[in-house]
Amino acid sequence: MSRRERTGFSLIELMIVLLIISTLLGIGLPAYANLRRHAIAVQAAADLRAIRAAAVAEYDVTGQIAPPGVAGVVPAGMAPYLPHGFTFSRLDYQLTWMGDVPVFPSSNGVVAVQVPDPTLLAEIDREVGATCWHTTVGSVGVYDVLQTTLEP
Repeated sequence: MSRRERTGFSLIELMIVLLIISTLLGIGLPAYANLRRHAIAVQAAADLRAIRAAAVAEYDVTGQIAPPGVAGVVPAGMAPYLPHGFTFSRLDYQLTWMGDVPVFPSSNGVVAVQVPDPTLLAEIDREVGATCWHTTVGSVGVYDVLQTTLEP
């Protein structure tokens, strides 16, 4: 049986195919991780905007903002003003309504975002940008979502 009559792939051909696949995965997986991290940051920023709108609506109706809440739990007074099914506990981060915190600059409506991944927290900070005062304390981002909304 001559070489030309054999069927199948040689070991070299299989190794080249595996090398090409591993190279493509090496390029694609980090790009996917960055894209996913950015999508989560955009979602967190949208959650902060929804909380801002709910706090403003609650303030317009009741004349006050919700008292501080428990981590991952929607404050009872704010719940009617949030979108249906809105949750403070997400798969990749957790929100906490801190209310009026005198330690922070404007201290109208402070929301803490607890994130286990520091690169995700940095991405959330970039996404929020200058829309509100924010700082980072360890794995927690602190955002004053009402800093310009309720001030006289």
